[in-house]
Amino acid sequence: MKRIWTLLLSFAVSGFTQDTHNFGSPLFLISGPEVLHAGVPTSFAVTVFTDFPGNFTAELAHGNTTVTKTEDFQGGATFVLILPPFPGSLPQNSLLNLTVWGYRENRLIFTNTTTLLFNLRTVTSFIQTDRSSYELGDTVKVRVVSFHLDNKPYTGKVGISLLDPRGKPVDDWSSSGNFGIVFKEFTLPQSSHLGQWVITTTVNGITDEKSFVVEHHDAQPRPFDVMVKTSSRVLLGDNISGSVRALYPDGQPVRGTLVVTLKPFISNITSPSQQTQTKQIYGSAQFFFSRDHLQSLYSSSATSNRSHVLYIAAQINDNSTGHTVNKTMEVHILQNKFQLMFLNFPSTLKPSLNFSANLRIVRYDRKSLSSLDLKNSAVVQVTQKTSSINSTTMSLTLPVPENGNVLIQFKLQDRVEMLYLQAQFQSIVETLTVYTNYSSPTGSYVQISSVNRFPTQVGLPLRLNVESTIKPEKLHFVVFSKGQMVAAGTKSFSSSIALTPELSWYPEACVMVYYNTSDGEITSDTTYISIQQYNHVTLNWSSKWAKPGEQVSLTVAASESRFQVGITVTAMENDALQSDLDQRAEKRCNPKTVTNARLFMKSQTDAAKTGAHKNNGLILQYWRHWAEFAESLLWLDRNVSDKSWTTGKITVPDGISSLGAVALLMSENFGLGFTPVPEKLTISKDFSLSLVAPSQIIIGEDFVLEVNVINHLEQDIEVIVLVAQSEAFQFPLMERRGASVINAQPLTLRSHKSASVLFPIRAVVVGEIEVSVDAVSAESSDSLVRTILVKNRGVEQTFSHTLFLEVAPRHLNSSTSVSFSFPPNLVPGSQRAHIALVGKSIISSVYIQQFFIIVRVE
Repeated sequence: MKRIWTLLLSFAVSGFTQDTHNFGSPLFLISGPEVLHAGVPTSFAVTVFTDFPGNFTAELAHGNTTVTKTEDFQGGATFVLILPPFPGSLPQNSLLNLTVWGYRENRLIFTNTTTLLFNLRTVTSFIQTDRSSYELGDTVKVRVVSFHLDNKPYTGKVGISLLDPRGKPVDDWSSSGNFGIVFKEFTLPQSSHLGQWVITTTVNGITDEKSFVVEHHDAQPRPFDVMVKTSSRVLLGDNISGSVRALYPDGQPVRGTLVVTLKPFISNITSPSQQTQTKQIYGSAQFFFSRDHLQSLYSSSATSNRSHVLYIAAQINDNSTGHTVNKTMEVHILQNKFQLMFLNFPSTLKPSLNFSANLRIVRYDRKSLSSLDLKNSAVVQVTQKTSSINSTTMSLTLPVPENGNVLIQFKLQDRVEMLYLQAQFQSIVETLTVYTNYSSPTGSYVQISSVNRFPTQVGLPLRLNVESTIKPEKLHFVVFSKGQMVAAGTKSFSSSIALTPELSWYPEACVMVYYNTSDGEITSDTTYISIQQYNHVTLNWSSKWAKPGEQVSLTVAASESRFQVGITVTAMENDALQSDLDQRAEKRCNPKTVTNARLFMKSQTDAAKTGAHKNNGLILQYWRHWAEFAESLLWLDRNVSDKSWTTGKITVPDGISSLGAVALLMSENFGLGFTPVPEKLTISKDFSLSLVAPSQIIIGEDFVLEVNVINHLEQDIEVIVLVAQSEAFQFPLMERRGASVINAQPLTLRSHKSASVLFPIRAVVVGEIEVSVDAVSAESSDSLVRTILVKNRGVEQTFSHTLFLEVAPRHLNSSTSVSFSFPPNLVPGSQRAHIALVGKSIISSVYIQQFFIIVRVE
């Protein structure tokens, strides 16, 4: 969030005489953004605390260019003054002089001058690519998203350039955006340079860039798919176990050698560098590393005082083909079963008022707290220090709700200087220290907090709880969002006030309230409100679970018709935590003050140095998961005329445990919307099938269909294997056994083991026949179809004859006779004919002697 400045103006004589009895020294508070954007009006909140009528003038100047605005005011109330956009063209980060004058009955009662920073950027823009690295000849997919400060789409010209590692332009393209989203594809030339390439975009005169790498890969496509399944988070002292699955694209299991290696993130010469296991694999196999084996690796893998990082590398070698495939997975070893975090606590203490904070309890594996976990209470030791030697301590025992968010609330002492909290849940301890950064001479403090239990929505009342040590008549408020002042006013003081958020407040608003005391002190407090998206976006898979090879779809819906959407689908690891916003991210809304009154405000780093004026902070915070999804499996961009859209069929890939989909959406009235977390599709394959059967047989011949079933689960399962009956073949054992059981057999499969069943089959028709096999368990099913060519008995004989056909102009029909004799002892039904036709005429089919003949055109 951009830095906010607040300027408190004091009484100044400035060459005018005044009646001190009538005019005194009134206090003024003016709040506004420190950064002024080109071409955009700038709003200021002005508060005159003394109740009298007057007028206020503000002027922005740079050189000889000025803009001025004058407003009448009634003292005692906060009003908004809007300066027009500053004219002319200025360099980025130019300084503008802001001068203000206050008059009462045409007499000057105050004046002051400060500076504002000029920013050319009025449109926020960011670039996405479907991957972070490419090869020569690949297609680079680029998506450019642009929107104004009010979240509305930028529909002007967007220029996109592709630069090679030497900085030489390779391709240029420009387009007007469709609802603020532009999509472009670039093909990398085969003769291009390897290295870091750059995509630059020019939007409304401002240039942004994003880099990607072009490199050469010698690796050939993987001959078979490999999936490593294990927990990505393991508690220190626990064993590491998992499984490896290896299947060819047609479902056939890989038979070969599996080597599983466990190695640290950073090798340490003083400790063993890795642990290795070698075993045979047939489609699926398990691995297990005991905690004794792991202990020697921890000293080599520590990344912090709370976690270690290990890599599990699986290498599978197919014994029959010699093909080798490698797969690597990262595992975090965590020391504590629970993680404790303090959230939503004030940055400074307000003596004699209530202190409130949240203690969040999260399991190491990100699973919900179990019923056994919830039987334990959170114990919080509260120590309040009033001086270097005096302190009081109390203990709070608090129940833990299912969501793990424990509310901590108690009253602060009148002269508290330091607060120390020590929270304990089971054996895990977390501490928090908060200080009284400002001590009011009059003991005047105010504190606000949101009382809404549900997310704050645009257009619906937001209720704020107000606590104060004194009860003033009026309470002034100013609201900032994205570095701009978006609302201001005055309310009668009450223990609860209501504000109505507008679209300009999104995605986060900083609400500051303040009042003045009789002796000239200004008391204030600030709170932060997250605003729910007005352009609400939903994205759903057609199914929550799917098997590899199944077809699914995605449906996206928005708040209004006619929108543009970009969808990105990526692979997700087994139990990877879905991306969400960091609740502990630092929030800034600290005013800069110049005042003749006593006013405490927390200091802040200069905006020009921090780059806060560049308006990139919110993008990094709220859309970070888009940047993390660099290696996409599928990109979809679509203009939608309705309120929803469903994609075409998407084939679920093998070798991964889940898919994650995110959507970014732009509409004309509601602006930018997005899915805050990926929508997850879990890919499950409890078991797999493979068939062993001849590719061709003679009619009437018996053959054995072998069905192999591999269990990929950690537990044993019961499976029934069924061969569908068909008129094309018979079951020879039907005469001996009942037909109800001859085509079905049960199997009990041990964990990660395989078993086979045999079905004798006799073909009774000539040609291609399909043998369909289904396997069903209590939780899953799978099926395979194998095509077998059934030949006639005897020896095949052929007759070939070449003809030259010439069709006269304007003659639509031509016929030529060919005669031949069938050999003696012809097997009935074995006759076949084939015609190859070469020429300009395209013929789809012909009929010869009542046989349907497919004609191949060459």
